[in-house]
Amino acid sequence: MKIKKVLKGMLAVAAVATITLASQSFTTNAKTDVPSSYNNVTFVKTHARCGKSNCSCSGYWGYKHQNGTYEGACSNTDGHGHTCGHSPQSHGLRAW
Repeated sequence: MKIKKVLKGMLAVAAVATITLASQSFTTNAKTDVPSSYNNVTFVKTHARCGKSNCSCSGYWGYKHQNGTYEGACSNTDGHGHTCGHSPQSHGLRAW
C-alpha cells in the first residue's frame, strides 16, 4: 500500500515538472528577440523582393535601424522549407 502512494506521488511530481517545462518552451520573452546591443532596432517585414534569380522570397524580413538601414540576413521563408538568407542589398535596401 505504501509503495502505491510513493509511486502516485512520484507520478504527480513528474507530471507537474513535464507541464512546467512544456509551458516554458511555448512562452516567449520579447527582450530575447533582439540582442541587448541593439537599442534602436526593430524587426520588420518588408515587401522588397529578393533580387536573386533562384530565390522565391516575397520580401525582406530582418532588423531595421532607426537611420533607415537594415542588418542581417533575410529570414523570410516560402512555406516549403526554403529560407531566403540573402543580404539587405539583395533586396535593394541599404545595409547597416
